[in-house]
Order: sequence, then C-alpha cells, then structure tokens
Amino acid sequence: MEDLRAVQGLILSGGASRRMGQAKGLLRLKEHNLLTLAVQSFQPYCSSVTIVTGAHTEQLMDAVDAADSPVQWIHARGWRQGMRASLRAGIQGTPQ
Repeated sequence: MEDLRAVQGLILSGGASRRMGQAKGLLRLKEHNLLTLAVQSFQPYCSSVTIVTGAHTEQLMDAVDAADSPVQWIHARGWRQGMRASLRAGIQGTPQ
C-alpha cells in the first residue's frame, strides 16, 4: 500500500472575498472556522499542509491554532492577479 503521507496539502485562501464581506476561511461551522476544518481534513493524509494567503493574511493566521494544526504559511504578493498567482506562490513555496 502506498504511503499517503508523502502527499503535500495546499490550501488556497488568498482571495479578497469581496462579495462575502470577509475571508471565507473565517466562516464558522459549529465550533470551528472553515480554514481550520480544511487543515484538519488534510492532516491525516498529508506530510505537510501549506496555506497560501493574500488579502486577509493576519486574520487567517490568527484563526488557525498552530498548536493543534501545524501548517506552513505563504503570502502570495500577487494575490490581486487571481488564483493562478496564489497557486504559483504555493507550489514554489511547498517543501520539496
């Protein structure tokens, strides 16, 4: 059986969410925000989890409890250019 822990998780959370009015990752579902739930769902299957931020970097970093969910953070400076810029930043910054 293949070792799934060799897979690296990448979560794109760099958009401004203008229509939503706040970062989608900060929305709550029961006792957790969506970003924390995404990280927790990746962890059993991934050797590392990287979150790419853009518009709401500080709020997103504050929302994920690093003790419970260790992640790598990457800020996509070109996030205003769209999802492709965030994906590029995430791929370039993901551990090899």
